[in-house]
Amino acid sequence: MQLIKNIFCSKNRKKEHLNVVFKCDLDDPTENSKNVIKILAENGGKYRERTTEDHIFIGRFLSLVLLIESALENIIKKVDPEKNKLMLGQKIDFYKKILKRIEEIDPDGDCDDYRQFIPALQEVKKIRDQFAHNFSKNNIERSELATTFKYIKEQRENDFNIIEESNINNNEKIPALIATFAFLVLERLSFLEHELADSSK
Repeated sequence: MQLIKNIFCSKNRKKEHLNVVFKCDLDDPTENSKNVIKILAENGGKYRERTTEDHIFIGRFLSLVLLIESALENIIKKVDPEKNKLMLGQKIDFYKKILKRIEEIDPDGDCDDYRQFIPALQEVKKIRDQFAHNFSKNNIERSELATTFKYIKEQRENDFNIIEESNINNNEKIPALIATFAFLVLERLSFLEHELADSSK
């Protein structure tokens, strides 16, 4: 596999500034302040409804997603050091471009193993976004992780079955399964990182 570092670099890219356009008339500043306080109070009430168990569950989930995001960031930095302020969705999209470029450069570069987890990761990201933007969401339904569970079962069926058959509740099973998924993703990304490092020698 040839070195693909700097292929996506954009040293000469000009910075663009977005124009902010308001599509409605702005209220009086005093009224705007009241509306903001009202929104914060409403969302704060929903947030306070979360129990300690909810916070532990959500914290475990978000921590595992953060581990995956950090590993993705390491891969991206090796390809384009300037890509250091991407959101998770943008990191996933750029990661897909990296795999596509690898296969374009090296016809023998099979990236299937590095690509298979992407649909599951997008599923996990969707839940991460819901936790971040919706204080009413306190748990995860199993149906929301159908693709992720399928991937885990295909890759580590024995581990999947052990967790599924264990005598623990759903709020403990789901983080355990997500931890297994995170391990699988980190393993794949570690292999890819080594391949990229070897190709630079």
